[in-house]
Amino acid sequence: MENKIFNNEIEVHSLAIRAIYYNTKFGEDLHFIDNPDLDYNIEYNILTHTENDRDHIMILNLDIVEPSDDKDKNEFHIVVEGHFEVSKDIENELIDNSIQFRSLGILLTFLRTTIFNITSMTSSGGFNLPLINVEELHKNYFKKEKTQKKKRKKN
Repeated sequence: MENKIFNNEIEVHSLAIRAIYYNTKFGEDLHFIDNPDLDYNIEYNILTHTENDRDHIMILNLDIVEPSDDKDKNEFHIVVEGHFEVSKDIENELIDNSIQFRSLGILLTFLRTTIFNITSMTSSGGFNLPLINVEELHKNYFKKEKTQKKKRKKN
């Protein structure tokens, strides 16, 4: 049985790393593996083409910071971006669902792989990003979107 939704729902035009910044204590390497108390902040944004609501860019931003009062603490910031298009075979009512879940799933996988590959070159070895609460990620996105829509209406 062919699963058309899973295999053909989203076309990936591109995946890219847009920005990486990290800071470590002077003379040290990233040591995220040894610290279970890291602070994570992850959020995404969606830019939809004005003439084609199936065509969109998703931007995913992740900050990992070691809790410390020291200004020279371990921190890692990365921004990844994906350009996607929902298949014309997908019904109009399901476009948002495809964007919210399929595109985000693909981009999260790209983010995980990228972080592991970058940190695997450190002395402590590759860092596996812990599980991400996608439901909470969506709630934060919709809350931010609602606030931005209110601001746009005022202007």
